[in-house]
Amino acid sequence: LSTVMAVLYLIFNEGYLATSGQAPIRAELTGEAIRLARLLRLLLPDDTEVAGLLALMLLSESRHRSRVAGGELVPLQEQDRAGWDRALIAEGHALIRECLARNRPGPYQIMAAINAVHTDAPAAGDTDWRQIVTLYAQLYAFTPSPIVALNQAVAIAELDGPAVALAEVDRLPGLQPSL
Repeated sequence: LSTVMAVLYLIFNEGYLATSGQAPIRAELTGEAIRLARLLRLLLPDDTEVAGLLALMLLSESRHRSRVAGGELVPLQEQDRAGWDRALIAEGHALIRECLARNRPGPYQIMAAINAVHTDAPAAGDTDWRQIVTLYAQLYAFTPSPIVALNQAVAIAELDGPAVALAEVDRLPGLQPSL
């Protein structure tokens, strides 16, 4: 199951930020990954990581229309949130609430929760960075990777300023020699 979910997430990510093709987004891949994740959810309705994976995809896909302007990717903080798909956000949030009630966290659920915090904020300045920092710490416990650590440092910069975040980044080579 974990391999199937990893492949679905890879398919989704290739569509979300294409490494080939003429467009930065390949909607046919994100759509197919979501379709297959929905099918997996029907087959395994009690698996919280399957629900988390589907929620993660839905919440990411909800920003589809606002992610590209003039053929260029638009950073999250600059996206027009009025263009976000509220139905996908509501569905993703419902899945996250269901996962929280079952209290069996996993990496896909935590990544979905991070996306839920972003999609819950009416404006970029309203983002609950404290919650995002906490969620990245939880994600790091499951997936202690340099990418997770750097993403947490970005959230720390938003919460406490760049000097605090840079101090965290300076500690990373000791924790992650690959850095």
